[in-house]
Amino acid sequence: MNEEQSFKAWCIVELFGHVTLAGYVSEQAIGGASFIRLDVPEVDGQAAFTKLLGAGAIYSMTPTSEDVARSAIDHIRARPVNVYHLPEPKAPVAYEVEDGPSVADAKFVADHIATLLWVKREAPAGWCPEFERRLEAAKSVVDTFNMFCPNCDNASAHTDGSAGVVCVMCGFVLPDESPF
Repeated sequence: MNEEQSFKAWCIVELFGHVTLAGYVSEQAIGGASFIRLDVPEVDGQAAFTKLLGAGAIYSMTPTSEDVARSAIDHIRARPVNVYHLPEPKAPVAYEVEDGPSVADAKFVADHIATLLWVKREAPAGWCPEFERRLEAAKSVVDTFNMFCPNCDNASAHTDGSAGVVCVMCGFVLPDESPF
């Protein structure tokens, strides 16, 4: 094969990480980088998909007939995309308290305030009106006390969080000195 010809064939492709795929292989360049393009056709109700593979990810490639490749596709049953779902965060356990939210709830809200203020300060591109609304709502439900904050160099409102005292103005957490 000379340099002008490009590779196109039905193949069984083995990738590092113990992954085997099969389909029609060709070459594709994107942004000056070369990839191995693997087109996996629809077989027996399994949706067709395309994967672009870096040459370094490939352990071996075995050219085969279309029939053998389709049989391998049916046997392998590769999925087009791995979908990862993160579980919803669990709310703290609420205990019945006559005069307001439980200590666990209050600390959860204080930690939420610290996290939101961290996002606002460290990742401003990700800040949005919904976060501002959540921050103001969280600030309105916690009991605060005035204390000097070494981070914002000001006497400001603070509340108790799970890791220590949280400054409601800047989100700084003054660690709890207690070992318990």
